Amino acid sequence: MDHFHEGFEAGQFYNFPCFPSLVPDLKKEIANDPRANPADKYKVLGDVLDWATNVGYPGYASAAIDESFKTWVIPTMFAKVARGDESPEDAVKAAEAEYNRIFARWK
Repeated sequence: MDHFHEGFEAGQFYNFPCFPSLVPDLKKEIANDPRANPADKYKVLGDVLDWATNVGYPGYASAAIDESFKTWVIPTMFAKVARGDESPEDAVKAAEAEYNRIFARWK
């Protein structure tokens, strides 16, 4: 976290900070990106920290949250119901079982 700002710059503003104090001049920096054409192309994202959240919100991101996100547990649950493969209740039970498996592994 001590060097998040450097990572933010090296990542070309891809990873926004979960703690605003880590990039205190965020609005100013993204409003003048020398790689963008025009330079103020991303100015519209100046208030991103007011309306976007980190994965895991309202908690913090963790290895278990990351794995859950990357393995598409929620989208898979919805897809099973949308395709008619499972009832909503069964899809929720399957998603819960998958979350329990993932979180148990990261304890």
